[in-house]
Amino acid sequence: MKRLTLVLFLILSTKALAEEKKITTNELKDTIVNMPKKISNFGKNEWKKTKEFQIESWSQMKRQLVSSKNKLSGFFSDLNLN
Repeated sequence: MKRLTLVLFLILSTKALAEEKKITTNELKDTIVNMPKKISNFGKNEWKKTKEFQIESWSQMKRQLVSSKNKLSGFFSDLNLN
């Protein structure tokens, strides 16, 4: 069963790879010309997502720190060490 699945996968994947797409010179030119813009936009978008993630992570960490501080201060204030 595993061999059959593997053979079918290989046959289907090679068929998909064998399909050829015609690329015109204008499409190639446009792709090459637009490449720096696409890379720049990708970098800017990733930078923005990273900043938003860090802002959310820091605010969550601050809330957890306050919660932990309150729990610990309550624990130590409840102790009777006398």
